[in-house]
Amino acid sequence: MSDPTLNSPLVTASNETYAPKITGVTLIEPTELYNILQQAKFYPCLSDPNYLILLDLRAEFDYKESHIITARRPAKTADENLSVPFGSVLDCKKHVIVYDNKTSKLDKNAPIIIFSESLWEEGSRYPVKVLSGGYQRFSALYPFLRTQKIIYTIRELDDLQTYPYEIIPAKLYLGNFKHACLAYIHKEMDISAHINCSQLLPPKIKRVSSVLHISKADESSMNLRPFFEAACDFIDNSQIVLIFSEFGISRSVTIVIAYLMKHKKYSLKEAYNFAKNCCQFIQPLLEFMHQLSEWEAVLNPPNTPSFDTENATDAVETEDD
Repeated sequence: MSDPTLNSPLVTASNETYAPKITGVTLIEPTELYNILQQAKFYPCLSDPNYLILLDLRAEFDYKESHIITARRPAKTADENLSVPFGSVLDCKKHVIVYDNKTSKLDKNAPIIIFSESLWEEGSRYPVKVLSGGYQRFSALYPFLRTQKIIYTIRELDDLQTYPYEIIPAKLYLGNFKHACLAYIHKEMDISAHINCSQLLPPKIKRVSSVLHISKADESSMNLRPFFEAACDFIDNSQIVLIFSEFGISRSVTIVIAYLMKHKKYSLKEAYNFAKNCCQFIQPLLEFMHQLSEWEAVLNPPNTPSFDTENATDAVETEDD
């Protein structure tokens, strides 16, 4: 069903062949929203009231039938239009995201874009993000993130079970040891291979048919460099792979970055930033960054190292990843 408030006869589709520049509004892919929903350190970021406001602009019937987890539907004004939240609500949010059924471009005359511009003008601190492909595309890719639940308590948000971060859709995921132990995650995400970068062994999961175990402690004396080539080959020869270590922030991240450098031909800096965009909490040991710098020299011999490992600030000495 369509929402009459999103199909006003006063709003017509643009006939322009290019997307005009729209201040304060940007389009995001489903994988970016997926990773925003999975961010967690000690508790899911979704339990932080200043983290995210996710607005569903579809018809009320469609919203109640199913929606993306934690999404809310804006209230309506007296004349049945969707109400823009107060600026004080928007100003504190790190992410303001809206979606309808299937919008896939920034058409300045589209109702969802008009509403998004209103959010920006009302006081959103960061650009308002519009989900490309809307609910239709997102729910097809991540059906396990659909729900009918509307109200969450703080305790329920604290206890939400996150999923592994999506590095390459339907190919490569980054997680922690707990993710590797949960059979339903493997079933819902069709994971069939593990790269275990911890010294622990998860219970055997029937769907996992191949495992590469890099049993190394998360210590500066450990050398992961000899495993980069084998890990890259393992990923290329597997279907959907989960790379994990105890907390999923150092050893496993190092292998992910090494693969991105080879598979996508990224520099170390580009691969690191890509991984950081997927998981904001990554903290590979400085020694691991030095090893990745050596890997970069092997992949791109003539080039100067792209990442200053001597003055890195995000890569810190963490223990027991």
